Amino acid sequence: MKTTYLKEFINYATKKVAFVPVGTLEWHGNHLPIETDFLVAQKILIDCIYTKNIH
Repeated sequence: MKTTYLKEFINYATKKVAFVPVGTLEWHGNHLPIETDFLVAQKILIDCIYTKNIH
């Protein structure tokens, strides 16, 4: 799997590419939900979208 940096991400976004946030489902303890990694990925994607006004 290739690492994608923000500059590349923005370049892809200008080409009308769909991004799907993904994260593993794993237990992080009783204090966090199972989908913690997905929620972090989703938040990063949403922040990128609104920061660059590409929604």
